[in-house]
Amino acid sequence: GPNEAARDCLLAAITKRFPGMVDELATIAEGALDERQARLDKWIINWRCSDPWLAQVARDTEESWRRDAILRRHRHWQHAVSWWGVGDKIPAPRWDPTCESREDYQQRHERYLQMLETQAEQDGLVDAPIKHAPEHFEWLALYHFGKWTVERIAGEFGGKHGLEDRSSIRDWLPTRIWSFSMDAVAIGVILMVLTSLYMGWQRLKVHPVGSMASFALGIIVTVYFMWAWRG
Repeated sequence: GPNEAARDCLLAAITKRFPGMVDELATIAEGALDERQARLDKWIINWRCSDPWLAQVARDTEESWRRDAILRRHRHWQHAVSWWGVGDKIPAPRWDPTCESREDYQQRHERYLQMLETQAEQDGLVDAPIKHAPEHFEWLALYHFGKWTVERIAGEFGGKHGLEDRSSIRDWLPTRIWSFSMDAVAIGVILMVLTSLYMGWQRLKVHPVGSMASFALGIIVTVYFMWAWRG
């Protein structure tokens, strides 16, 4: 069901954001049996996993990791997700490009999707009013297990609304140095232009004809380069 799927997403977010939390559970599974219960209870309290379903998942996971080293090594949570099984009732159509065109297959696949929707309605399923992305469960994990503030979570995910991908932000030192250098060059060019205008204004009083010709030539060259750059 949707609740089980959401719980599975939360467990995946825990594994991604809090590997130390998961490693500590694996250490308990590898430890002595006589200390197991006390250490597991302490782990549940320290990591704020006292919710009944989460505490049960932790206990089941620790037990399965104790029995199976492969599950423990891959950090596979002991949580059976109950997915909707209409796809098992109505298998998806296969496509053989040697005897069927792409257009014909797309028509058959569209009919297949319609059959799934009809079966879903008959099973009483409805559209969820709210769609959740994987990062939403990371927000929950960081807030609940990591005790992060809302402001810190917003900053981690790129701003107030969390719409910007932090991985695309170049905030490393060479980029900052380059940005500062470009700002300094831009300021220098602006100062050079302003001082040139001031000197030209002073020379206008002494050599009006030559100064006007220089200004006109400068404007023509600037317009030419701007036009050529646009082209």
